[in-house]
Amino acid sequence: MLHSDGGGFVSAARRPVLGADRVARFLLGVPHLAPGAQVAPTLTPDGLGFFVTLDGTTPSVITLGVRGGRIADVWIMRNPDKLTLWR
Repeated sequence: MLHSDGGGFVSAARRPVLGADRVARFLLGVPHLAPGAQVAPTLTPDGLGFFVTLDGTTPSVITLGVRGGRIADVWIMRNPDKLTLWR
């Protein structure tokens, strides 16, 4: 399952994306929206994650929920009010 939070300020999926196939297709489409974005792995307070940077800003942080050695959940934080920790 994939959840995203834009806080009403930036675009994000309005509903959770369910199913591995749909989540994969959603994630494969994201780079086309911001071709200049850089993605770097990092550790977050929630565990494994990725910083997304674009033009010197951090518009998104992605964290993963892992169960049984597999990615079970993806959270994409885009809400600028909640990204203050990474600025």
